[in-house]
Amino acid sequence: EFNPSIHQPKIEYTHDKALDKKIKTSISAGYKKGNKINAKGLQLHTIGTAQNSANSLASYWNQPGISACVHYCIDAEKEGTVFQFLPDNYRSWADGGFGNGNLITVELMESDYMKYTNGANFTITNKTKFIADITRAYNTAVEFFAYKCKEYGWDPQEKMSNGLYRVSSHDEGCRLGLSTSHVDPTHLWGHIGKTMD
Repeated sequence: EFNPSIHQPKIEYTHDKALDKKIKTSISAGYKKGNKINAKGLQLHTIGTAQNSANSLASYWNQPGISACVHYCIDAEKEGTVFQFLPDNYRSWADGGFGNGNLITVELMESDYMKYTNGANFTITNKTKFIADITRAYNTAVEFFAYKCKEYGWDPQEKMSNGLYRVSSHDEGCRLGLSTSHVDPTHLWGHIGKTMD
């Protein structure tokens, strides 16, 4: 259980080091556009591809012509690793709706040990390694979201006027008609017995 008065997150903020320079010198169109927001909460996504390394996503998004970008990315290969791609007050390109202009958006890496077959359906190629990847990402997400809620003074269980919680998923946004038709991270977390609750 998270106790904000005593808890210190076990997050390795890569943007405190080399990634800070990457952000400032980014060639990504998503960063250079620089539209600003006043963040009202946090929204969790998964990348929709069999990849557990946040570094690979950083390399992909930091190139000319790539306008899609989120604020943070949580690694599934090494627990406690979070990459920052945009400052918190920049508009992201994540959920195709309310989240883009109002929320701090976070991508969760998935697993090298899965293979998408159709839409959100996939097969698992190595269950033990798949579970390990998803669990590492989940654990880091819990730590990171708690840390950001403490930073902004947000109650994660408070609902905004549109019915979305301060901490939500793409799936929850979709069910309220506020985001595009995606089910992340619900389609992954069922395999480890976890939910957004």
